Amino acid sequence: MDSPTHFDVLVLGTSLPNSIAAAALSKAGLTVLHVDEKDNYGGEHATLAPNDFSQDNLPPYARQYAIQLAPALVPAVGPLISAVVASGVSKYGAYKLLDALALFSDGQMKRVPGSKEDVFRATHIGLADKHRLMKFLLFAASDAEVTTDAPFAQYVREEFGLPDALADAVVYALAQCADATESTGPALARVRAFIRSTGRYGNSPFLVAHYGGLGEIAQGFCRTAAVHGAVYILGRKLVSLSHDEKWRIELDGVPDVLTADVLLTNDTDAKEKTACLVALTDTPPHMDDSESSADDALLIFPPASIPTVVRGLVSGARSMSAPQGHWVIQLFYTSPDPDPELLRPYLTTLLPSTQPLWEHTFVNPPPSNPSLPSTENVVRIPREEGLGPATLGDWAAEAAERAFWEVVKRVKGEAGADDIVWFAQDETDEVVAADDDEGW
Repeated sequence: MDSPTHFDVLVLGTSLPNSIAAAALSKAGLTVLHVDEKDNYGGEHATLAPNDFSQDNLPPYARQYAIQLAPALVPAVGPLISAVVASGVSKYGAYKLLDALALFSDGQMKRVPGSKEDVFRATHIGLADKHRLMKFLLFAASDAEVTTDAPFAQYVREEFGLPDALADAVVYALAQCADATESTGPALARVRAFIRSTGRYGNSPFLVAHYGGLGEIAQGFCRTAAVHGAVYILGRKLVSLSHDEKWRIELDGVPDVLTADVLLTNDTDAKEKTACLVALTDTPPHMDDSESSADDALLIFPPASIPTVVRGLVSGARSMSAPQGHWVIQLFYTSPDPDPELLRPYLTTLLPSTQPLWEHTFVNPPPSNPSLPSTENVVRIPREEGLGPATLGDWAAEAAERAFWEVVKRVKGEAGADDIVWFAQDETDEVVAADDDEGW
């Protein structure tokens, strides 16, 4: 049988939201052509090895290290994990709990409590401050409304009397704020999501995807799309893209002109970019003097010489991201014009007496793609802005669902869309029940 040349939708790029949308559209019965000029999955959310960045001074077993272009975690409750489970993508990957969430304070990386037990076990928090923190966390776990317009950093200090160190832990670690100016409403919502995620799969609100984060998850969604009939063409240069009643694409080495009714792509403009410094090491950063090191951890530096939060994702062998006894440290921050060289003092803080085995810097996403020749029957997924590693994946799933419905309505019409469903949301068989005392 001849290969098809016309499709309901042409999806350009295999970044995470594009890949989720492609899987949902394929499962819903639409014909999908999914194209990426790169020969790997994930786009700006891909997972790469050191060899993919440079051939210079590579460490032994370089292919065993997983470097995330967009370092991220998977919240245990939220749109991304719902899509992973409901779509069946969970069978294409494996996950582990994040070992530690830590904040730099008083010259040390100190673990941030993730449950009631963590609060009362913490040796660096005094008894009175533990009660203040518990009062805030129990309030945050409720559905009480807050109407203040004050910044969240100001709110937790004034309303709950949290000292600076604990306030910073709440603002930058639990709420994942980028700076001290973020408003209370959205920040408190993220704290509530943190609390409700803790205990679902264990004593951490975050999961770590094996073999490298969102890139592996994107590949899982692409596999699901292919199982349901999507056609994939990777690693072929785009020769031409035009529109004349339908979208037409020519790819290097593909003899046929391929056509589609709808084009699904990304916005070309990225107002914010992420600078990243990657270090491979055989010495993990320690959390503090009283705790052992963590194999997989999210480390947070409050705003200082860089006027926004700097984060560090540590990945080790237990998440299949490095050889045994080795770690990948990715330091990163986001701004309109970031400079990865500014991250070097932070790496020195984490590894004061150790020379990394290998280092590399990059800025993500790369320069924008050229503009499209037409705006007719185009569905665009916006670029993410102001997102941290704990919110990026959920944003991608939500953006994918919005794009899914827009494509469906353009292909099937408003009436036809009534018979289409997004991924089923029943996760009963997949949820791992946690003991009551592991959460809040």
